[in-house]
Amino acid sequence: MNNEKQPKLATGAAGAEMPGRADRGRKKRKEKKTVVESPWAVAFKRLRKNKLAMIGLIALVVITIVCVFGPLFSPYGLNENNLTDRYLSPFSTGRSGNFYLLGTDSTGRDVFTRLLYGGQISLLVGLVAVIIQLFIGIILGGLAGYYGGWVDSIIMRIVDIFLAIPTFPILILLSALMSDMGIPAEYRIYVVMFIIGILSWAQLTRFIRGEILSLREQEFMMATEALGIRDRSRIFRHLIPNVIPQIIVNATLGIGSAILFESTLSFLGLGVTPPMATWGTMVQAVNDSFDFANRPWLWLPAGLMIFITVLAINLLGDGLRDAFDPKMKK
Repeated sequence: MNNEKQPKLATGAAGAEMPGRADRGRKKRKEKKTVVESPWAVAFKRLRKNKLAMIGLIALVVITIVCVFGPLFSPYGLNENNLTDRYLSPFSTGRSGNFYLLGTDSTGRDVFTRLLYGGQISLLVGLVAVIIQLFIGIILGGLAGYYGGWVDSIIMRIVDIFLAIPTFPILILLSALMSDMGIPAEYRIYVVMFIIGILSWAQLTRFIRGEILSLREQEFMMATEALGIRDRSRIFRHLIPNVIPQIIVNATLGIGSAILFESTLSFLGLGVTPPMATWGTMVQAVNDSFDFANRPWLWLPAGLMIFITVLAINLLGDGLRDAFDPKMKK
């Protein structure tokens, strides 16, 4: 008789068989996968959590869409007037049978339609002026920060000169010169864009130069030097991309400043001139206390659009600054 002892399985208190070590070894352990997010994804998450920044972004997108596509659905033209429908209040129907959402002005033009066209020009001025500012600031700031030495000294002295120039008086002077030269209104808007952009690049140049001065000594730049990469590629393919978040923040805030500059010049009659419509020229159309007090629909819609647009841009810019700030990282 075979008296060999059979291996016994361990049993619990209730008699249930406990799994052996072999069974436990067969079980697969679930490992937690670590998801590595890019800095852009992390910044976008922070931006979405900022309610004020999202409100500013939504407001800016809505204003842009309405101003760009709204005139396509308007039954009135930019300078289409009807003298029988002068100074109609909002939500009025004139003698011609036309309905005016925001009323009419002194020549019977639809205020709402002109508000949309004015928004196109005001937003375009801000965008083009910032593009000029970025083009000059990125190139000069990159060169000054990377090369240093006499290149940095020359560029920074030019920056100091532009920073010392009183921007607003110069804008008024140049706009007055354009009036004396008789530049047509349709071309004058482009001159205003160029002037605002030219006078606004110095601060951005100094900022980019300071950022690149700290980046050029880091290890990844030593690697590019060891690989023999050309200076142009080091600046514009390795250094500038690391400063893009800060550039976006400055550009966003710069759009709001450019819109305010244009609106102020137009209000003073030194920027875009009639018959072209901008928010500034619409506010400037009220030139006496009677219209200001008794016909608020002539100036209030344009004034509110300037206020809301610039406020939305500033809220978005502050949100982007917080989102891209590495000190906010947890």
